[in-house]
Amino acid sequence: MSFGFKSINDSSYIQIDADSPRMCYLEKGSYGGSNYIATVTFARAVTTVEPPMIFIRPSETTNTELYRSMTLLGSAGNWTGFQITAQNITYQPTGLWFVAVFASRGTSNYGMRLFKADGSMIYDSTASAVVVTAVFSTWTYLGSVQLSIGQVYKWTCGRALAAGEYMMVNDFSSCCQAEGGASGTCAVSCGYSTNQTLMWSQATTAWTNQGERPLLMAKLVA
Repeated sequence: MSFGFKSINDSSYIQIDADSPRMCYLEKGSYGGSNYIATVTFARAVTTVEPPMIFIRPSETTNTELYRSMTLLGSAGNWTGFQITAQNITYQPTGLWFVAVFASRGTSNYGMRLFKADGSMIYDSTASAVVVTAVFSTWTYLGSVQLSIGQVYKWTCGRALAAGEYMMVNDFSSCCQAEGGASGTCAVSCGYSTNQTLMWSQATTAWTNQGERPLLMAKLVA
């Protein structure tokens, strides 16, 4: 940057940059579903054009549910909430969530704020940052189970969520690739006891190499 404001810490890490927004969480809470669906409505709409990032931390006591879809509610500039759906209709999704964007939302009457040339807020000292703790992009194929119709395929990626961590589920809102131009469901689950995060697909014949679908883990910083 040729002018503006920049803050660099002792490790030469840029903490604040007037040209580049940091990822901040806007709201957080808990979710609980009925009939295998959980719907969350934001207290205030997210006004970014880009879709917000949804992070969840499945309950450690009922973490066998497989999350097979995540749908954002609303539209660009007016995102009002999200909905997550479990793979098995007997599972009721429960856990914690937060929503994050690369922007800030002014919530205080004092502190420091930075604005871009277009007038949009890029930094607010009261907006809590999201710290990325791990990113995994390599999935290891574990095998499949034959069903009466199709099969269930599964892969593992890295580890399970550590204490206080959440995982972004946006990347698991689209189907897994299958052979012959078809597609299969894509679900994700967190096995705390086995220390594994698993991706699941139900299809006739799936590609065993699912490429580099990223798994992003993060924590909130107060």
